[in-house]
Amino acid sequence: MIKEAYIYGLYDPRTNEIRYVGKTKNSIECRLREHLCDARNIMHGNKRRRINKRYAWIISLLIQGELPGIKLLEIVSLDNWKAREIHWIARLPCLTNMTIGGDGGGTTLGMKFGPVPEERKKLISQRTKEAMQSPEIKAKCRVGGLISSSKLKETGISEEIKQKISIGVKRAMWDPVIRERQLRGLANRTKRLQEERLSSS
Repeated sequence: MIKEAYIYGLYDPRTNEIRYVGKTKNSIECRLREHLCDARNIMHGNKRRRINKRYAWIISLLIQGELPGIKLLEIVSLDNWKAREIHWIARLPCLTNMTIGGDGGGTTLGMKFGPVPEERKKLISQRTKEAMQSPEIKAKCRVGGLISSSKLKETGISEEIKQKISIGVKRAMWDPVIRERQLRGLANRTKRLQEERLSSS
């Protein structure tokens, strides 16, 4: 049984600035690929994911031929990951996170984890309004939000941009360094599971 989780940050490769904080029980390399696949699905009109600030930012990188980087921020236990994710989100500026953290993806509004309580919706709205009082944050959000679902429906996506996104995602999928890390992580997790089963038997 997996007893630890990883708090990670997605960062802009051009500035090394962390733009998103998340949590995963899998390897962070695997989580990066999942983010890239979700971004690609949004671009192709897949309704499983809706565009938000995080994916608008990732898509804007892909269009420019860049990929987000990922770094491990902290290894935590499954008992306290929520508190630690909240800590990292509060600590870092200029994030695309839509909540204070610890909710396991609550912004999907019922698509994945059930409906979001009204209190949390109000808190998200309040925090967003407070953040948008800053001219700097407002400018960054404006840039990140240039790609919106309505914009995509109105203008469509050129074949050139689709090709750039496809190349970027494939590069991440087949990068030998990422694949090696994933395989190493899988081997370590398999070893831990085997040891736990032996100790419990």
